[in-house]
Amino acid sequence: MHLSSLDNMREFVAQYLEKRRDDQLTIVDLGSQNIGGSYRQFFDCPGWSYIGVDVAAGPNVDLVLDDPYNWGELKSDSVDVLVSGQVFEHIEYFWLTMAEIRRVLKPGGLCCIIAPSGGREHRYPVDCWRFYPDGLRAMARYVDMEVISAVTNWNAEGYADDSAVWADSVLVARKPEGTSMPEAVATSQERETAAHIYSGDNFLSDDTALARIAALVTADSRVLELGPATGYFTRHLSEQLRCRVDCVELCPDMACRAEKFCDTMLVADLDVIRLEEHFERESYDYIIAADVLEHLRQPEEILRAARKLLKPQGKLLLSVPNVAHAAVVGSLMRDRFDYRDEGLLDRSHVHFFTATSLETSLQQAALSVVHREVVSRLPEETEIDDDFGDLPQPWQQILQELPNALSYQFIVAATPTPLAELAVADNAAESGDFSSRRTAFHARLRAEIQRLEQALAQMTDAFNSQKEEYASIVERHRQLSDAMAQAQQLALQRLEQVQTLDAALRQAQEFVRTREQEVAELTQENAALSARLKAIEDSPAYKAYRAVKSVFSR
Repeated sequence: MHLSSLDNMREFVAQYLEKRRDDQLTIVDLGSQNIGGSYRQFFDCPGWSYIGVDVAAGPNVDLVLDDPYNWGELKSDSVDVLVSGQVFEHIEYFWLTMAEIRRVLKPGGLCCIIAPSGGREHRYPVDCWRFYPDGLRAMARYVDMEVISAVTNWNAEGYADDSAVWADSVLVARKPEGTSMPEAVATSQERETAAHIYSGDNFLSDDTALARIAALVTADSRVLELGPATGYFTRHLSEQLRCRVDCVELCPDMACRAEKFCDTMLVADLDVIRLEEHFERESYDYIIAADVLEHLRQPEEILRAARKLLKPQGKLLLSVPNVAHAAVVGSLMRDRFDYRDEGLLDRSHVHFFTATSLETSLQQAALSVVHREVVSRLPEETEIDDDFGDLPQPWQQILQELPNALSYQFIVAATPTPLAELAVADNAAESGDFSSRRTAFHARLRAEIQRLEQALAQMTDAFNSQKEEYASIVERHRQLSDAMAQAQQLALQRLEQVQTLDAALRQAQEFVRTREQEVAELTQENAALSARLKAIEDSPAYKAYRAVKSVFSR
């Protein structure tokens, strides 16, 4: 803590809190650990309750936060003033911290944040940022807080320590009287969801739900994609299938990365908005919700909205994980239900589906299932990574007899209007004992390998065709290169001719200048002779001569 920082905080208290010394105020100091000084001295007032908060225990720390971005220890709308000095440069995701500051402040509450704009790297344990007034204002606006002041102290001279090198920036901001968070700022649960970036750049190379869904989409279609994440599937739809795609994504960061692949990007919470108020009814050939419904508290609302937005023959394509998979049931047998970043027990799941519950939800939304598929995984091939071979034999038998023991995900196509017959036979139901299902599973793998080999053969043919085309292009390039070389040679010849003509022109110009000089000299001589002749003619002698000549001429 350098001396100018203490002066900056002293000035904040004098300017904004001096008249409130008789008030009962709860004041939180974020990053309060005493390292060369603290702000506690400025808040020593009978009616003020000072709470030193940090992520680690130490001197001047009253409360230790378990999570720097989700302060469960502090209630919403409970703090009158929050101060923080020489902390924000060490916070990796400071915008999340700002959201928590806004949450805990009372309506009308103040925050004062002091952070350096310069200075050397000082990792504690990391050193990530420097701040200028524009950055402080943007930080406050991001969480919809009123900026009262944002300045940088460029002239911190006269201090005995190194205060001048830090050139501290100071933000004073107020939480609006309204307590609702702006749409751009995620709640702590939403931030937890968004903290994991879903990536599927190689989804077509494996047997995934997205690969199955991609095979069901016809090119040049109108598509609404719900939950595109970073846009890896959106890009496939728009670039490979030439579809016109609209998207709805919760996380602003992921939406920013995906929006370049779609026509329209709506950043919104599917549990809050009404899709039919943002998109045209009966306008989509496909609505895609790949592993989305399980993240929603009211998935039935989205299903009903999808029915309204689909064309009469349009299709809702969706995938959901199977909570009745043997890996989940086996984990329950072990008294385990461990959430993970992705998979069957993704920590952001708030809804769980079985084959029956999914179909019931679709029926209640007046959607008729016209196609079903499953992505199959053995328990040891899932993220749970357990074959449950050590469970008691009766328990293993239960796992083997589950109707969808190996169904990792369900893929369903549903339409608002029932069709005369199903487009594809239902391959989701599995029967027989565990061993026969394993055999069937491997048979499906062999069939998939055969399909991939056929696709490889087609790609090889396409490659050979492109190779021939490439050879033709190379030959054409050679011809053009030869023509260019000839053109360059001709250009050189023409250049030499131009240079010769230019030299001749310069000689002619020199000759003209010489002749012009000679003419000028002759003109001068002629003028002189004319003057002499006139002088002779005007002389008395010449006039006498003329008179005598005239007499003799008679």
